[in-house]
Amino acid sequence: IGKNLPDSQKEFDRTVEYIEDTIEEYKQIDRDAAKFEKHDGVYAHIRRGPLGVVLCLGPYNYPLNETFALLIPALIMGNTAIFKPAKYGVLLITPLLEAFQSSFPKGVVNVVFGRGRTLASPIMETGRIDVLALIGNSKSANALQDSHPRANRLRLVLGLEAKNPAIVLPDADLDLTIDECIAGTLSFNGQRCTALKIVYVHEDILEEFNKRFSEKVDGLKFGNPWDDGVKLTPLPEVDKPEYIQGLIDDALSK
Repeated sequence: IGKNLPDSQKEFDRTVEYIEDTIEEYKQIDRDAAKFEKHDGVYAHIRRGPLGVVLCLGPYNYPLNETFALLIPALIMGNTAIFKPAKYGVLLITPLLEAFQSSFPKGVVNVVFGRGRTLASPIMETGRIDVLALIGNSKSANALQDSHPRANRLRLVLGLEAKNPAIVLPDADLDLTIDECIAGTLSFNGQRCTALKIVYVHEDILEEFNKRFSEKVDGLKFGNPWDDGVKLTPLPEVDKPEYIQGLIDDALSK
């Protein structure tokens, strides 16, 4: 997918930490499940159990971390899962297939490969999916929910798009602020739902901010993701360069 080496290593480490943290959280939930709690004179006992079949659809920009963020909680709580890897970065999943096969009973983790539009919708249309776990965009989420014959009974775990702003005040430390804005906008080429989409800068420092921000961007190294010091890497989607050029042309025209 073109993610540079440090970010790829960071994603791997974060995924391992996430799995370990999720397991520890489950242990705490399990311990709490043995207790009765008293609220307003009423004793209550919370019992948790599997919901059924979970369809897990993760994004290509974090093919390891976001995928496991959906898959691991579902499996730990005793659900069965149908997991469709994202359209890019599929080879990353290959070494994990053997681990799934040796660690879980047959039929617990089911992996299907292909385009989401041709696979996910027919699966939802069967009505046999109890939980849709999706990290993507709201358009896809709405379409998949609508394709379920009992959409009112469908549970949803969704992580969708966002418009994340930064606000730069006149007393800001510009060196620190620009570094943070560069990281926020251009980490993994900005292909993140948490990326900064718009930066609001106070008019008193606007000219200086733009000058220094532009210089910083111009200094970023472009190259292959495995090269040292590379910050900007090739884009995995064929149509994205043309789309980005369109954004640039639109900005220049204004």
